[in-house]
Amino acid sequence: MKWNWFIGRDRPLVDFEKFDNASRGSWGSILLVFSTKGRLSVLLAAMILATSAVTSTITQAVLTQSTRYVPGPGDATVIRAINDSATNDKNVNSALAMMMNSMFTRPNATYEFDTPVCSSGNCKYPIVGSLAVCSRSHDITDKLYTLVTEQKWCYQHKGDKWDWRTWGPEICSNYSYVALAPDTYLDYFGPGTLANSTNVLLDRYTNVTWEKVFSFEQETWIENGLTAVQTIYLDDYDSSWDNYKGGLPNTTEYLQHAHAVETLFYICAQEYNISMTNGTTVTNVISVLDYVTDTQSFEYTEDNYHYTLEYNRTFVLNGNNYSYVSLDFELNDLLSSFLNGKYTNETYSGMGYMSPFSFAIGNTLYHNSNVNWMTTVNRNTQMFEALEIMMNNIAKGVTNWIRSTGSSVQGQVDSLEIYVVVRWRFLIFLGVQIILSVCFLLWIMIDTKVRKTKIYKESALATLFTIPASDKTILEEQMAKTGENDSRRKTDIEQSPNVRLVQESGKWNLKLADQHV
Repeated sequence: MKWNWFIGRDRPLVDFEKFDNASRGSWGSILLVFSTKGRLSVLLAAMILATSAVTSTITQAVLTQSTRYVPGPGDATVIRAINDSATNDKNVNSALAMMMNSMFTRPNATYEFDTPVCSSGNCKYPIVGSLAVCSRSHDITDKLYTLVTEQKWCYQHKGDKWDWRTWGPEICSNYSYVALAPDTYLDYFGPGTLANSTNVLLDRYTNVTWEKVFSFEQETWIENGLTAVQTIYLDDYDSSWDNYKGGLPNTTEYLQHAHAVETLFYICAQEYNISMTNGTTVTNVISVLDYVTDTQSFEYTEDNYHYTLEYNRTFVLNGNNYSYVSLDFELNDLLSSFLNGKYTNETYSGMGYMSPFSFAIGNTLYHNSNVNWMTTVNRNTQMFEALEIMMNNIAKGVTNWIRSTGSSVQGQVDSLEIYVVVRWRFLIFLGVQIILSVCFLLWIMIDTKVRKTKIYKESALATLFTIPASDKTILEEQMAKTGENDSRRKTDIEQSPNVRLVQESGKWNLKLADQHV
């Protein structure tokens, strides 16, 4: 492009310097545009050089680093129980410990399933299925009634206890309770018990126990039902309905403040989606089967003499079988002996009258930030939901015990890896730059051919030769005529000569176009 600029026309010799500066950076290219008076080829070249700085910066950002998890060495296992062959009454202590841990979870928190093994803190596991214990809770407040007993309580007003003449007539009343049944009631005496929990151990061989259950059908739950827990509780712990001296409550007010919940614990099958990221485990129950799909009877003997009829009950969940034979007996003994008791709200002297379960019930109902005691609106709904969460936590605790006796499933340990990412969209600018450069090169080649510069057919070094000696002498003579202090004149001589690219005797030379500078 530089030689095409000089061929055929007279050009200032200083343009050589401007072209050289343009080849060294964007600023020189911009200045060259003004020197060449906007020649299109120079303008395009300047634009390419100017944008190359931006393109260079963007291109440097094409490669970046990121992180990802890849399979690595280590241990990743999760436990599941596909049958009850490993469970027995000898490890009931661990079951009780898990139940205690689950029921005493903070009232506003949720008890989680056991954490799987993961040596790196980042693991993936396949979908895992297991035998489990589930729970369902129903509001049975409409089943409550006032139970009046034959036992009487009598009161006599005494003005002066030492003077019998000031004693009033004796007033007697029958004791009354809020009850679900004659043997399932809440007795509140000024003030006294706030909550009472009893349970029904469900026997699949008789109908007697199922007759005590209010909201769950025997036909639906006979194969896998375990224990039904019935809890009667008050939605307030003041004595606003206590209008009898001595503590007998007003039965009408008493019944209005009472509520009841029935919770069924039963064996089920569950499938879990489990993952661990940075040491935090997330376990989601993705499938639940609440009913037994197949029951098979068989005879069992230990001495080949006495035979016992047993039943193998199977859950078929998503093509996988989960079965049990005697797990229900073990769990029934555990649940029925533990899930009962009265709560008195006496955190000191009353501790001796409360069971661990009833104390947990009281914490859940009466010491729970999720239950708003400032208003009666929706309070019972909040108390029911709190109680339901607690029962679900207990079911999870028992499930953890069942799974702990099972077999392990291998997962995948993930290790953190740093890798290079190519951001291809950043290469768009480089691609445009290359296309413009190629177009510009083709343009210059065509322009050179049209102008018949022929510089490509001769030695390229010829274009680097200095001007002839005669022309150089003329310039030196002009410089000699200037004074030492006449710097302006010297600058004019340096910048004013016009030169032309000519071919003489087969060589390319720069000739002064005007020898009178």
